[in-house]
Parts: sequence; structure tokens; C-alpha cells
Amino acid sequence: MNFKKLCLVLTLLVVGIIHQLNAEQWKKTDPLGRPTYVEGEVLVKFKKGASSHQIQSTHQKLGANVISTFFATHKKDAIIYRIKIKQGQSVEEAVNEYKSDPQVKYAEPNFIYYLQATPNDTHYNKLWGLHNTGQIVNFVSGTTDADIDATEAWNITTGSSSVIVAVIDDGVNGGHSDLTDNMWINTAEALGVSGVDDDKNGYIDDVVGWDFSESDNSPLNTDNHGTHIAGTIGAKGNNNNGITGINWNIRVMALKCAQTGGGLSDNAIISAINYAVLNGAKVINASFGGPSFSQFHYDAIKAAGDDGVIFVAAACNSANNNDVTPTYPASYDLDNIISVAATDQNDNLASFSNYGATTVDVAAPGVDIFSTVYHHAGFSYTLISASFGSDAAGRSDTVGIRPRGWSTGGTNNTWAVSDSTFTSWPNCIEDSPAVDYQNNTNSFIWCASSMSYIVGSTYTITFKMRYVLESGFDFLRVFIADHTGETGIFVSTITGSSGGIFKNFSINISTQVEKLGKDFVFGFSLYSDVSFPYEGVYIDDVVLTRISPTSVSTYDPWPGTSMAAPHVSGIAGLILAYRPYLTLSELKQYLMSGVDEKSSLTNKMVTGGRVNAYNSLKLLQDNSPSLVSPVNGDTIYASKPPTFRWSAISGAVSYQIMVSSRSDFTNSIINVSSITSAEYTSNVGLTSGIYYWRIRGFKSGGNPLIWSAAHTFSIVAPLSVSDIRVFPNPFKDGDTKYGRENGIVFDNLPQEVRIEIYNIAGELVFEHAKNNTNNRYDWKTVNRNGNKVASGVYVYVVTSESTKEKNKGKLSIIR
Repeated sequence: MNFKKLCLVLTLLVVGIIHQLNAEQWKKTDPLGRPTYVEGEVLVKFKKGASSHQIQSTHQKLGANVISTFFATHKKDAIIYRIKIKQGQSVEEAVNEYKSDPQVKYAEPNFIYYLQATPNDTHYNKLWGLHNTGQIVNFVSGTTDADIDATEAWNITTGSSSVIVAVIDDGVNGGHSDLTDNMWINTAEALGVSGVDDDKNGYIDDVVGWDFSESDNSPLNTDNHGTHIAGTIGAKGNNNNGITGINWNIRVMALKCAQTGGGLSDNAIISAINYAVLNGAKVINASFGGPSFSQFHYDAIKAAGDDGVIFVAAACNSANNNDVTPTYPASYDLDNIISVAATDQNDNLASFSNYGATTVDVAAPGVDIFSTVYHHAGFSYTLISASFGSDAAGRSDTVGIRPRGWSTGGTNNTWAVSDSTFTSWPNCIEDSPAVDYQNNTNSFIWCASSMSYIVGSTYTITFKMRYVLESGFDFLRVFIADHTGETGIFVSTITGSSGGIFKNFSINISTQVEKLGKDFVFGFSLYSDVSFPYEGVYIDDVVLTRISPTSVSTYDPWPGTSMAAPHVSGIAGLILAYRPYLTLSELKQYLMSGVDEKSSLTNKMVTGGRVNAYNSLKLLQDNSPSLVSPVNGDTIYASKPPTFRWSAISGAVSYQIMVSSRSDFTNSIINVSSITSAEYTSNVGLTSGIYYWRIRGFKSGGNPLIWSAAHTFSIVAPLSVSDIRVFPNPFKDGDTKYGRENGIVFDNLPQEVRIEIYNIAGELVFEHAKNNTNNRYDWKTVNRNGNKVASGVYVYVVTSESTKEKNKGKLSIIR
């Protein structure tokens, strides 16, 4: 697969308005020759107090027209104008003219962002970043436990559908079979009227998110970058299908900001950030970055942080020190940003990953990350792309041995990587490096990755080859085979000479794949007869593509800090599922405190470690108490204030309790600190209703620990003795109607009662005083000595100890 194209690192060439750079310092193109901003457009923000007349006058004076407007942040306290400048004027000139206007606060080009490229889930064993047993993934073996300890974390929580993680990217294809159940749905629009903005958020029919690049309600993609990221965060877990995300249950919000194969503009990304915050996302995954500062981005991200949203940003893939050469948004000095580097299967910093002792926070798995991709019907997808140099993870093929991910065999086999010639620098593969092939050769080289067979698909192999073979007697043959190698089919035979040049070959192998009818591998075979050996073959730029007749949910391994960031976003989702009311600073603290420190990462990032989901959750467990009573769903009668009990925390010297009628605790009814035991009885009477309560501890010096999970309980009006029920009446020995053979039930009892039983002569036969906890008492029809009472009529008297109210009635017992 052409990972160089698919691995996302946003090429963000943005002007730092804070530093008021001059227009001539902007570069029109990036190192790949792509434009860095939209020609003919600028973005402008006016100062507070500028009137609509002054704004319109400025536009008219400069001969500009307003294309559209959007809010600078989700707070909707300022507007950014997207401007079409006058014909013949350069973007640089327009920006400088707007900057010179006293009413303008910021003016920037409209910059462009580029995309570079233990459950029962069937591919779970490929998810080394979640559970590393040293398994081989994409032909690379790992180190046991060089992972985020996801399996251990899942013993604490597997996620929650109440947590929303927004993916700002090139879109997410929620139709993937492993993503559908975990995609965010805008219920107001889903249940609303088609063509109507039912939730009044400015976006019509935004049922599954929004495409900010095309301004429509379809945030799907064909390049798969965002789909791959979404799978790491939240592919449905334990569904006997494909993979699992870090969260088995979650809601992934799809926000598309890039056109297929194109870039992301400033206005799209800022609008997406605002949308995410306003629609409940508490985590934003930003697998993009670049070298320059943008004030507009800074403001939008900061405003998101003011609302408690954490912004997870990839550190980028240029192997640079971000302390020296910052990359944004990862290097913005904002409390809500967590910057992520990438590690490989052996806990080493990935060769491509940026780093920074003060500007990069953590590392996460980011090489050969196996996750969701979606192949659309009729689109051509690259399954294998090999040029025998370095891959996107920075791993190089070694001259003189077989290339990485390929196998060799057969008679007189000498296939190896060669640097003697090539079409893509620096290598190719050669059947017999530096010498002529031997007589009686029957050697093979094949790509060891098994290609999935999809009925009716079009498969095409392309490659470039220079060759000298004995014409008509020695051959280079292209073949396919099942993964065992027991069944193979030759699909093309080449002989003779290419005339000293590399020739292009394109071979449709669809008929042969259909004949084989199963997953397959492909490769090349050199055959020679008994005489006249020649120079042989040089092969480069091998590509296998597939066009499917139907859309296919599948999976691929990709590298990049783009793949590392969603591991952190996923862990943030797990933490919020376990403790929904963590503050932003607490969430970031536990993400960073839970890392596994590694010598390979020392002085490379703030924590010196790779994230660990279990460690973060265990720290939360250890620093927040478990609530003992009342537990979720308990009912308490309002006759007296309730008593709250919890487990003690090691190292805590005091506790704080909060009780509220709101789940967010914004109106605390009880808020008491400096409690020195693990129990508290309120002196505040609670009226009937549903309540929430939580506890946190404090260490010596007053340092607070984490709030516990919140539990709910209900307060109901106290029962009266007039509410009691007595059954069965009459009572018969052996009667099993109520599940009891030897008893009469007194139900709906107040909390403290006295039960007395008299015979018909008025003599006290039985009595029982009860501090009631379950509102019922079972009388076994015995007297005070424990002997069964005789048949007859009896009188019961139930007395409330608090009100002295009485309830009397008759009982019949039949023996």
C-alpha cells in the first residue's frame, strides 16, 4: 500500500498573525509544489465595536466581496469574514491592505491543509498497540507489553455511548460494519423533518455530522484517513467482527474538512471545532499539523478548552524537534492540547515521528496500526505498493537480501534487493544481483501479504521491468497462488529483452483470481532451461490495485503520528466513560500520569513515556472512593436524613461530599468538606425527588483527589402504618402462592415499627420491634417461644415508633 500517500500529516503553512509577519515571508507553495493558501481569498476578523457600516465600507474601499461568514469560536462572540479579493490583486497585497485598516484585528490568507498520506473480534491479534504479545504485524515482530494495556483497562470499563469524540479529518465512513453502531447521531435531525434545520444549529439535516469542505451533510470519505482513525478510537468491540477500538462503546462524530485528495481550509477547520463543542464532544482528535502559527486556530482551540474540551494533536511526521521547530496545532501553548508522538512495536520512537522535551506531551503506538478502511464500489484502491526503498514508517529495505514483506524460494534462488539500477530511488529487486542467472533456475519471489478475494472485483498488477532473457527459452512469469502456495496460476509470461530500458507492464489478473476463488498472494518466477544464461530481470514500482463492484468494509495497517493520536483520544474516551465529570486539567493529568516511562523516550517529550490506558484508569480508581450506600437506584424514605458511606482512600486525610438534584452538580444541596471518616449523616432534610451524590478525598496539605463516580438515589415520602399490606390472609399451611410456606408478610412498613400479635382472648402471642430497611417483615406464624400458633383468628397491631400511629386488623390461620 502506498503509505506515503495515505499517512496523514497536514502540511500547514500558516502565517503567525500574532507575530505580524509580512506578506513577503509567506511561501506560495510547499516543498511538494502545492499551493499553501486559496488564491483570491483572505480571512478577516474586525475589532469589537466595528459597526456593520464600517465593515461594509472597508470591503467596498478594497473592492472585495464577502463569500461567507462563520464564527471565530463556538462562543459565537466574533465573526470571521471569508473574502473574495478584487481581480488582479494578490493575496499578499489584500492582507496588507486589510491589516492597515484600523478596524481590522486579524487578516490572514485562507490557508490550505494537505493530507499526506480481548474481545472476540476476528483481527484482534493484529492490534499490537492495544495488546502486544510480540506478535508479527506487517512483517515486524514486537516486544511483549509494548502497548497501552487495553485488555487490563477493559476490566475497569469498555467505554460508554454517552462519550462523544469528534474526528476532524477527511471524513469518516460510518457505513463500515465495525463503525456503524458507534457513530454519533444527531437525534434532533434524525427524528426531524427532512430539509429543515430542526435543532436550529445552522446546519440542515446534519444527522451524522457535517462536511465543512463541501458545505453538505455527508461527512463520508474515500481516502480513508479519518475512517482509519475512527476505528482505533471506537470500532465496535466484542461483536465477532474485524477489530475493536479502544472503546467498545462510544460515539464518534464525523467532521469532514478535506475534499477527496485535496486540502483543508482554515474556515472549514475552525467551523468544525465550533460544531464539535456545541454538539457535546469532549475530545477532539486532530491528526494534522504544520510549521506555522495561526491566530484563528489558536482562538478556536482555546475557546474549546474554556468549555472543557481536550484537543489531541499529532506531533507530525518529519522527525523534527518541535522545541526547535514548532509544529501547529500540537505546539500551541494551550492547557487543553495534548501533543502526541509515535512509537513502534518495540517502544522506540518511530523514525518519522517528531518529538520535543517541552512541546510534545506523550507517545502512543503509531507504526503498522491495523484499523478500519472502507472501499467504495467502483473506486480503485491500492492494496500493495513497493518501490524497495523506505516505507512510510521509515524502514528501509537492505541491499543484498530479500525485501521486507516479501518471501523467496525455489531452485537457484538468489532474489534480493539491488541498487545497481532502479526507477524509484534507491533500489529495485533483481533475480541474480551482479551476475547472470544460472541454468536450470526455477526461483520465486512473492509478496507475503495475503490479498482478500472479493467476488467480481477487478485486480490489476503494474510494475516496471528491465530484462535480458534467452528469448523463447527463459521466462519471467507473473503468478498468483493461495497463501499456502499449494495452488498457483501463472498469469503472464515474458521473454527476450527490453532493450536496456525499463518497460511498463499492466496485467489484469481478475480472471485468474476468480478461478482461484480465494484470498491470494502474487509474485514473480524466473525460469531458465539448461543453457545460455543471461543478465536476468530488474523489477521496480510494483503495485496491486482492486476495484470492487460493491462497497467493502475492510482493514489496513498504516503508520504515522496520525495513527498515534487516536490512541490518546481513545484513552481519553475511556477515562471519561469511567469518570464523566472530570475537569479538563484532571483528564489531562491522568492521561499523562499513567504513561509507561521508557528510556528510548527520555528527553524526547514531557512525560518521557508511552500512554497506558490501564495505568490511567487504575490511578483514578486508587484516588477516588467507591460509594457503598446509598448505591445506584436506592430508595430512601424521608422520615430522617440519610447516611452516606464510602470506601476509605489510602493517603486521604479528609473527604468532601456533594449531593445535588442535577447530574452535573451545578446546584449542590449538600456540600460539606473536612469529613474525617468514610461516613456522613446529613443534617439537611431532602424532599421527595431524585438525587446524585459523590465523594472526593484530600491529602495532607489540602491537595484534592478525583471525584468518585456519581450515584443516584430517590427520596420518597415516608410510609405510614396505614399503608401496610398483610398477606396471605387467611394463611394456610403449605400455601405457596406468595413463595412462602410458613409465613405472613407485613409489607410497606415504615422505617421503625413494632408488630404485635394477639389471640382472640386479647393475650399477646408475639411481638417484634423493627428498625426497617426493606419495608417488610415475614412473621413465621410462631409465638414468642418459637412454636407454631394454633389455628384461629388473631389480631395484629402495627405501631409507628416515631408517630405512635397504629394500624389494626384480623388474621386467620388454618392448620
